[in-house]
Amino acid sequence: MISVEDIRSRMRTSAEVEVATISPLCTSAISAWESATGRLWNHRTGHTQRWTIPFIDPRETLWLELYPLETISVKVWNRSQREADAETVAAEDLDAELDVGAIRLVGAKWSGCIKATMTGGYTNLTCPPDVREALITQVMHWFQRNSADNVAVTSKSVGPDATTVMAAADYCELFKATARSRMRLVV
Repeated sequence: MISVEDIRSRMRTSAEVEVATISPLCTSAISAWESATGRLWNHRTGHTQRWTIPFIDPRETLWLELYPLETISVKVWNRSQREADAETVAAEDLDAELDVGAIRLVGAKWSGCIKATMTGGYTNLTCPPDVREALITQVMHWFQRNSADNVAVTSKSVGPDATTVMAAADYCELFKATARSRMRLVV
């Protein structure tokens, strides 16, 4: 979704700093983004998601944690069966909204044990511009706050000893506002 190159285009940093600091910050920003929005965004191949749905309370729609999707394969089995005995749901029996991560069975509801294996998510080329900007801004925010000149510290005196603690990581306003607007709300 973002890379060191995206950050390099905005900041003047050395190659050593990029590898040692910016790359992990990019990974952390994407992870924080996925946590804040309640779904997976970064491209994944072979990602699996499982559900166990009681037969007495079947569901019409299954909401996927990863989307948009490129491919999906769904297997269904009863609790009394093993996963190895699962049946693959035929493509024509799936009503999939790949852009919003919703799958339904044509003419039926979901129940039993279900496993979806999928490929999807966003890459550097397909990430929505507002999300890319929020992620890049967040990485730059963390990088600048944690530079040697801007480390935020607090001092706490306990008895004769004093300790210095680095302040907890924070999120920039653009990151928070964009994440709020992109949260998945499913009832």
